[in-house]
Amino acid sequence: MNTLNNNDFNILDLPYEILLVILNKLNTTDVFHSLVDVNQQFDRLALDYLYVRNIDMTDTMTINSLYDQTSSIDTKILSKISENVLPRIHDQVYKLTIEPEMPAWPARLQAPGSLAGQATGPG
Repeated sequence: MNTLNNNDFNILDLPYEILLVILNKLNTTDVFHSLVDVNQQFDRLALDYLYVRNIDMTDTMTINSLYDQTSSIDTKILSKISENVLPRIHDQVYKLTIEPEMPAWPARLQAPGSLAGQATGPG
């Protein structure tokens, strides 16, 4: 039987490519909220140009019916992302997909040319 040594294992000990694969399986909003500004390695990973090229923030919607759609993103989280994350990556983002129902979406991101690509709604 193979047992682990008493050495601590840190997720950041995994190869960068593996971490990027794991990151791509996670919710973008959660990644930006939870990993950015934790440390340099998480910043480099969460803000990697391969990860931020196409940002889809529609996976946080709660849809009860065609007419009852609500965003489950807390306004504080959205504010953190729009103020601390998007300005750092805006020149790397080709496509940002958001829900029109997202509360308090910054006006600077709704203006044409505010990102390298374009912000779109779903579909």
